[in-house]
This record gives sequence, C-alpha cells and structure tokens, in this order.
Amino acid sequence: MIGNIYKYILIEALDPLWYYRLYKRKQLKKEANCNKAGHSLNQTTVNSYFEGSPLDMGKNYASIIKILFLTVFYGPLLPIAYPIGMVALSIMYWVHKYTLLRRNNRPFMMGKSLIRKMVGYLELLPLLYMVSFSLLIIYVISLEQSSSGNLKKDSHSRTYSDRKLSEQ
Repeated sequence: MIGNIYKYILIEALDPLWYYRLYKRKQLKKEANCNKAGHSLNQTTVNSYFEGSPLDMGKNYASIIKILFLTVFYGPLLPIAYPIGMVALSIMYWVHKYTLLRRNNRPFMMGKSLIRKMVGYLELLPLLYMVSFSLLIIYVISLEQSSSGNLKKDSHSRTYSDRKLSEQ
C-alpha cells in the first residue's frame, strides 16, 4: 500500500524528462557562450528545451483519488493508513506546488466535467469506508465464533475424557 501511494509522488518529483531538458539547456548555454556559429537547431526546438512539460490535472486528480480510496479502504484494518495517507497527500501537495511553479508550463483549461467526476468519486468515499469497516467486523466476528467453537469442542472432549478416566 505504501509503495502504491508513494510511487506517483516519486515519479513526479524525479521526472527523467525534466533532467534531460536541464542537460540540453546547459549544452545550449555552453554553445551560446562559446559563440559557435552554425547552430542546427531552430527556435521551436530551443523553446521545447526551455519550456516545461504540460501539467495533466486529470492524472493529478486520479492520484489523489487513489490515495484517498486506498487510505479509506485499508484504514479500518490498519489504522496507521490514515497518517500514511495524510503524509502522502501533504507530500503530494508540495511536490505538485513545486512542479507547477518551477517546472510545468501553464496548465490547459479544464472543463467542468472533470471536476464533477472528481466530486462524484469523493462522494463514494463514505460508502467505501462503510463497506471496508463492515468487512472487517464480519471477519472479526467469524474469527471469534470459530475460536469459541473450537474452545467448546476442546472443553467438551476434555470433560468427556476426564469422565472416562474418573470412571476407570
């Protein structure tokens, strides 16, 4: 669960395409400082090295929903999932803030349909929490019944064997 939550954050923070663009920028700056004539690059290629990658809000929303759903689903079984999810969301916030302000170019305009879909998914969180908590309760009750049934059998067989021993 932890790996699944933090995987996207690490991919976003350690974007290999970004580091490739930084490398290309440094090469272009060295060539410009050396005043090398005969550059074979056109302006659009140079612009692609100096502008950031576009921000995909749909992917960001999907990762937030995934973290929330995993946290709510595993929360009743593992209460440590709530702080892990909270830390993951706060780290994701800061990574997205940094990449938006420093790396990405201006995001595309979103339609209202994406926002409505995300709110629709958020409305499912209480239902998911209720289902996962109910499954946990059913599992615990079945464990208690099976263990108490084993104790009754053991106590019954012991008393029966004790009776046989006492009769002899």
